[in-house]
Amino acid sequence: RQPVGLIAVDRLLTRRVHALLNSQGVVIRDETGWKLSTTRAAAAVVGLLKACAPRPGSDEVLDWLKNAPAFDGAAVQVTEAYLRRQGIGQWPLVLAETPSVQGMPDPVFGLVQSVNSLRATLAQVQGLNAWLEALQHALQVAGQWQVMAADEAGKAVNKVLMLDQHLRAQRESPALAVAMRFT
Repeated sequence: RQPVGLIAVDRLLTRRVHALLNSQGVVIRDETGWKLSTTRAAAAVVGLLKACAPRPGSDEVLDWLKNAPAFDGAAVQVTEAYLRRQGIGQWPLVLAETPSVQGMPDPVFGLVQSVNSLRATLAQVQGLNAWLEALQHALQVAGQWQVMAADEAGKAVNKVLMLDQHLRAQRESPALAVAMRFT
């Protein structure tokens, strides 16, 4: 056992080497300060938040859907093709810009309705505790929660956001019940 130094400028390469060494039980001392924000788990949460913004572009929502295992990949592809053909660039306008809902293919209509319903849960004004519960629910519905729970970085993201079951009591502070709006 010898110490080995690795100088990496490429974050993706650094993440891969870190994951490979970690999976082999190698003790790692990261002098650069491994950033949680560079992980796939954090990217999943950021993707969901971008998709649930008040006026996201269709590309942001489609990107999130492609990375959320619970959504049918074929329906996502049909929806993407439909949105591109119709020239619909803003997700909230999907139904508003459609001349006739009857002309919308069933898989597209069903997916849009499901996504809009899920987005609505995060759009409501609520306290931080309730909003974090809604975030966790959205991750569960999207199939991302299960993936995150099985991943070390995902567990760290859950801990930082206090989504971890053991940290839920810390969120019960009255200061965290302050109303907030996701904008």
